Amino acid sequence: MNALFVIVLYNTPLSKCESYASLIQSLAHVDFHYSILIYDNSPLKQLDIQLDTSCSYQHNPDNPGTAAAYNYALNQISESNDTWLILLDQDTQVTTEFIVQGYIQQKKLSNQIVAMIPRIYSDSRQISPTESDTLQAIHHPILVSGTFKENLTAIASGTWIRSSFLHSINGFSPLFPLDYLDHWLFFEIFNQKMAVLILDTTLSHDLSVLSMNQVSLERYQNILDSEHLYYSKYRRNLHVRYKAQLLLRFFKQLLTVRNKKIAYHTFLFLFK
Repeated sequence: MNALFVIVLYNTPLSKCESYASLIQSLAHVDFHYSILIYDNSPLKQLDIQLDTSCSYQHNPDNPGTAAAYNYALNQISESNDTWLILLDQDTQVTTEFIVQGYIQQKKLSNQIVAMIPRIYSDSRQISPTESDTLQAIHHPILVSGTFKENLTAIASGTWIRSSFLHSINGFSPLFPLDYLDHWLFFEIFNQKMAVLILDTTLSHDLSVLSMNQVSLERYQNILDSEHLYYSKYRRNLHVRYKAQLLLRFFKQLLTVRNKKIAYHTFLFLFK
């Protein structure tokens, strides 16, 4: 097995990056061929410590998002069926068990299983994986391990995915540079009649959710664009419910969000 771990960094010094520190510590206990890529989307370089010998570093101050980072990583590895790309956000705490389980399980998998994921917790709440046939996915966590062929989505961090599968679908979609990229990925896995294995292990992740009063108008517009594209092109079965949810969101934002331009943009998307 060959593995490339890619960590996407943004405005956090590498010395403060939880995923990097925990990954280096966890990999000290394994024996397979791996490398690590730090992809830094920050305006200024965050490389403030000496890299481990297994690491490479790429800085892109244009901040093109996670899709560009993942595709850059994908282009560094072969299309072999036993080569895996492991995606990590900067706030995920990696464990030795997570790596060992992935290594052991990948030797047993059928070619139909193209991704492996852990269960991920933020504080005491499981945030991933969840059911995908709902607009309230966070309230429908999948609590069991095993193989799934439908009705599953997950956050990207902690995902093992075969490079051969990613190459077969031409990599990560540039239509989702950041938001909804993870939802698109799992939709595409099942759309291609492939499967996902939930590992019997958990990771902790710092889920930084900003309130609408903290989100800039530009950031919210980007979220809306990706959200609308996902439900109008990929999950059309949920599109009517999505529009109803947008209407409720609009009224709530009128009452609770200081920047009324945010509510206005939500209103505009009701008619797209």
